[in-house]
Amino acid sequence: MPTTTERIVGLKEEISQELNYVNPNSAPLILNLIKLGRVKKITSTKVGWVDYEAKSTRTSITSQINTAVTTVPVENAEVFSDGVLIRIGDEVMKVSSISGKNLTVVRGQHSTTAATHESGAEVIIINDGISEGADFSESGYKPGINYNNNTQIVREDIAVSGTAQAITLPSSSGIDTYELEKTKAIDLVLSKGERAAVSGVLYEDGNKRGMAGLKEFMKKGQNIDAAAGDLTYEMLIELARMVNAAGGNLTDTGYAYYVSGVQAVKITKLFKDYIKATPQDSVLGAVASMIATPFGIIPIIISNNLDAGEIMLINHNHIELGMLRELEHVYMGTQGDSTKGLVLTEFTIEVRGIHQQGRISNLKV
Repeated sequence: MPTTTERIVGLKEEISQELNYVNPNSAPLILNLIKLGRVKKITSTKVGWVDYEAKSTRTSITSQINTAVTTVPVENAEVFSDGVLIRIGDEVMKVSSISGKNLTVVRGQHSTTAATHESGAEVIIINDGISEGADFSESGYKPGINYNNNTQIVREDIAVSGTAQAITLPSSSGIDTYELEKTKAIDLVLSKGERAAVSGVLYEDGNKRGMAGLKEFMKKGQNIDAAAGDLTYEMLIELARMVNAAGGNLTDTGYAYYVSGVQAVKITKLFKDYIKATPQDSVLGAVASMIATPFGIIPIIISNNLDAGEIMLINHNHIELGMLRELEHVYMGTQGDSTKGLVLTEFTIEVRGIHQQGRISNLKV
């Protein structure tokens, strides 16, 4: 006879400890955040926070400029103010006015010579142009941006027939059918929760509500549209550069590239001639697990909850799970010839430092 477990109808059983035994591919983001301690208890179905972004001191030009040009198009004009001195290459310029993403400049300042600069050349502020005894200057910080998110209920029902419970399962180690179905339900709840945390949409409809996922927050982050093109090393480097330019410290161990399975294969093919692998008699081939960039060495994490043509560069230390209800199991008892129960959790995510994270989308699959 199969082993049975004594259960109490209606008792809520906290089962977070069972996360150690679930399939890690079900929810890599959630499981990593839990492992890193990025979890907090909340007491409301709605959470709010403010995300602050410091003004950068550098950006890049978006098209070539020759020696006669006095209008410089830049990627981010919020970096600048009237009167600052900037350097592009060996040339120093003075910003006289700003319109949209265009700087009107005086070329070849302070014994430097006007030169031709290619698109993508870095623009660095080298002097604020402040006079001695000047009044207060503009703050170096942007106003905070208010964000909010809803909790989302994620659940999976368990129903095991009397016949199923009476059958002795092969290789079950004495665990009864209900316990095995509970383990499957935990996997499904985690998988559903991960999809919401990555791709969810913020909404409320009566007592129904959904959380905004990472994709929604990344719209305010660093974004590269691959325009249906193949993934290249240059794209990965460019995303890292953009995050670095926004102040992200990519030597921070919290950073990781989350990639779809399709793009993980492409990355391995892309770097097949450069992968370092420890030879083993029983192993054929090698896979890329980290990418070296000029800004830091960044781990690769495969996520089956991303679009096939998508890669995210995130920092776990800027993301937090807000748990309204921990992962729990409730035994509902016997109804007719079935034993029933459910596994559920209710949580949300908070994302800070959004400008220091990013995404590559619309990659060829």
